[in-house]
Amino acid sequence: MEAPQDQQIRSHQRATERQLAATLYQLGRGLAEDAEPDRVLQLLCRWKSARDEFIQIPALQWLRQRLDLDPLDLKLITIGHITRLEPETLSPYLRLSWYEQPPGLSLERALFLSDVQDDDKPDTLHHLRQYSPACRYRLLEPHNPTLTQPLLLAEDLSHTITAGPQTPDHWAPGNLLSTHPTNATDPVLTASYPDLLQTPPQHINILRGQTLAERTAIVAQLAAQHQIPHWYLIDTSHHTELSNDTSYRMLRNIYLHSDPGPCYLYWPELYQYCWQHKNGIRTYQHLCQLPHLILFTDDPTETHVDEDQAIPAHYLTRLQHSTPEKKQTDYTLDWPAPNHIAASWQIVSDQITRAHPQISPLTPDDSQRLTTLYRLLPTQIRAIADQLTQNPPIPSNNLLNQLQQIARTTITSIDPNLASLGQKDYHLSNLILATDTRQQLQELIDRVTYAGHLKNLVLNVQTGAQALFWGKPGTGKTMAAHAIASELQLPLYQINLANIASKWIGETEKHLAKLFDTAEQQQAILLFDEADAIFAKRSEVESSHDKNANMGVSFLLQRMENYTGLLLLSTNFKSNLDQAFLRRFHAAIEFRMPDASLRRILWHKVWPDNTFDIPTEQQLNLLADNFEFSPSQIRNIAERTILFAIRDHTTQITEQQLRPAIARELQKEDAGFLAEQKITDYFNQAASTTNTTRP
Repeated sequence: MEAPQDQQIRSHQRATERQLAATLYQLGRGLAEDAEPDRVLQLLCRWKSARDEFIQIPALQWLRQRLDLDPLDLKLITIGHITRLEPETLSPYLRLSWYEQPPGLSLERALFLSDVQDDDKPDTLHHLRQYSPACRYRLLEPHNPTLTQPLLLAEDLSHTITAGPQTPDHWAPGNLLSTHPTNATDPVLTASYPDLLQTPPQHINILRGQTLAERTAIVAQLAAQHQIPHWYLIDTSHHTELSNDTSYRMLRNIYLHSDPGPCYLYWPELYQYCWQHKNGIRTYQHLCQLPHLILFTDDPTETHVDEDQAIPAHYLTRLQHSTPEKKQTDYTLDWPAPNHIAASWQIVSDQITRAHPQISPLTPDDSQRLTTLYRLLPTQIRAIADQLTQNPPIPSNNLLNQLQQIARTTITSIDPNLASLGQKDYHLSNLILATDTRQQLQELIDRVTYAGHLKNLVLNVQTGAQALFWGKPGTGKTMAAHAIASELQLPLYQINLANIASKWIGETEKHLAKLFDTAEQQQAILLFDEADAIFAKRSEVESSHDKNANMGVSFLLQRMENYTGLLLLSTNFKSNLDQAFLRRFHAAIEFRMPDASLRRILWHKVWPDNTFDIPTEQQLNLLADNFEFSPSQIRNIAERTILFAIRDHTTQITEQQLRPAIARELQKEDAGFLAEQKITDYFNQAASTTNTTRP
């Protein structure tokens, strides 16, 4: 319900509109009926009085202040408004001359009704074309008028005068336009882009690099820094061509309803829109004519739908030369420096610990670790901070671990056709490995963890790390890769070599480039399992297929050397690999078959706790001493033995379940009579043992 004061204003405006329409109609009738000069003069004075009274209404005064309208603009807007609101006022004027045509009075007649003398009309016409804000903002049509053309007021402006201001998106189709209130400056962005954000925006500003979300955040940050209460975003990525009237109307309303001072508008696809639509240059020129508009758009050379729709250079030159006097600023969003990202993590730590005082803050080493392990943009870091801040008190007091867990889920997955995400949660402490193998794996973890420190202290240190895991099948190579990923809290992707390797020239390189580009964005660990399938010694070139295969290997070598994350290769046969690969590895770690002491540990750990009555410690030790099984084989035997026990409805592990389980594993190796004899010998020894103590 309107307040009494607003009702009074509305009532007064309607009364002045009725008086305006009446005096305009009466003057027209007097002119059409060739009334006495004194009578015409009297009617003209009444019209001027009603016109000047109407100009004082709050809606027109608001327009005058917002757009810096001059007196002539206000008079012409008044005429355009009343003829649109009350079309019958035109009827007597249509009989006066041939150029009086609906739906509006001619500009010649409108200038007469606005106190412009005949001798002054040529200069006034030039003023309207070149300087009038009413024409510049398309409040009046045509914006490049002649005396015989009808004068029209924009429909949305007439609606604004009658019903009051609307929100800017009222005249925008669909979800084309969105209004964003400006929040406080984000300290994470300030710390991440200190130099970039110190550059003041000009009339036209080009944003380059990173994601749309990151560029949008920069616009919001600049608006906050310069205390702009609201800024606007136009999304034409899914819209067909807008008519001139619709685009002008939308842009005019953005400017009309923005807060006093500069108006920030971000239109990412502006250049692409201008290229794809016939009214593009006009739209661009109209934007540049708005004096207080601060326009942001994406780099035109990076804005295209596909290759055949890329914006040609000559069009960009023509577009930019259409407004040569406008100043331009380029904002290039490179990856923030590591020390800036580390500072952002410290800011995040302070924010979270203020919300949850029971949590200890990150140490500088923790921030450096997060910076090294996760290639996250400032907007992603901010999202992680907000998630932890807004949630209830965090169960764990280990903030580093909490941040790492969320950081892993923040990273976008690689195309599953190229690689599969490892989901197994192994830990290095749980693996039964030789001491030397364990030490080398820990060194590899340390190299990734302290890569930032190493880069600062060692000249020309190579980024990233590459390691080869080699040894017989089942010795734990893949499990070790999963354990490293768990220790570092990084995603592990196992590469699907069959989908990457392609017989078509250029396809292999394209797939590899896509894989590495995506993985580098998330500092993922890449595992080429059974790598000798593609990394074997390069063949002699006897056909185009051989040449293509060798080209793919050469390309892969180059990408491996430049990869900034951890890259792992596993193979059963080290001798099959090309020596060019081996020279590039930081580590070549052998996974040997476990000796008897390690096999004893494996046999004792493989059984579920307190579920089955397993063989005695001495019997398990005999099992380890008699059979040289790999960790994978021991796990397979235990699983099959438990399966047989479940089938037999017993919790007692006896020879009846264990013998066939061992035999099935030996059969994989084509073991014959000697293997069966060995099994029999083992069970004879086990039966003769007197130690009945259960492990």
